[in-house]
Amino acid sequence: MSASILRKVSLREVYKCIVLDADGKRVGVIDDVLFHPTEPRAVGYSVTPTRIGHVIKRGYKYLALDATELAEDGEIQAILRKGAWNKRAVKDLDYSWDESVIWYGQHIHTASGQHLGRVSDALFSLEDGSVGAIEVTDGSISDVTLGKRTIPVEMIERFDLDDMYAIVVADEAARCIYHGGLAVTAAHVTDRVQNAAKVVVEQAPIVVKATPKVAAKIAKAAPRKTGRWVGGLKRSFQEGYEEGLSEED
Repeated sequence: MSASILRKVSLREVYKCIVLDADGKRVGVIDDVLFHPTEPRAVGYSVTPTRIGHVIKRGYKYLALDATELAEDGEIQAILRKGAWNKRAVKDLDYSWDESVIWYGQHIHTASGQHLGRVSDALFSLEDGSVGAIEVTDGSISDVTLGKRTIPVEMIERFDLDDMYAIVVADEAARCIYHGGLAVTAAHVTDRVQNAAKVVVEQAPIVVKATPKVAAKIAKAAPRKTGRWVGGLKRSFQEGYEEGLSEED
């Protein structure tokens, strides 16, 4: 199936989604979606395990996206008993879980270095991790007055691990228009603003485009998570990282 027609879901729809093991047993909830160190695609999830006796907290576990499927009631289910989890899931790949990147909250720069804001949401495929678009926030005041911008996958170039430590997009992404702020209302009554809008790149705001059945399942299983920032830096996996990887898969 072409990546362009694979169903895409929102990061915020997947956060806190229930995770099942290959036997259908609940083992935790999704804590974050993890992306490839340099390529624009999701590769897995960090999972907060169910507490032992509902009291004792355990370290994060790591679940490969390509070893999962959407279960009947909207949960994310592992389809392998061993190879889906932790070190075994990436043993033949060119990166480790500690090198994966959390896009939510990451800085976004153009190729020429212009800072556009941070990721407030993104669409990705549950099947192969391919990204559909990213939604950009430039801060709460900007969100209210101007709205947010949506950058299509065609403009996403890479994740820069060396210099900017940010998602790098094409320079033309700076011309993507804002959606949802007060400026949008003003644009409807001001010809000058309307005319200026014609020269910028128009992109639809992010909307979950999964089928109604899929969207309903995920919405039921995954209540939305509110603003959590990572300050533009790759999130530290120190808390529970070694503990999680050392546990039996």
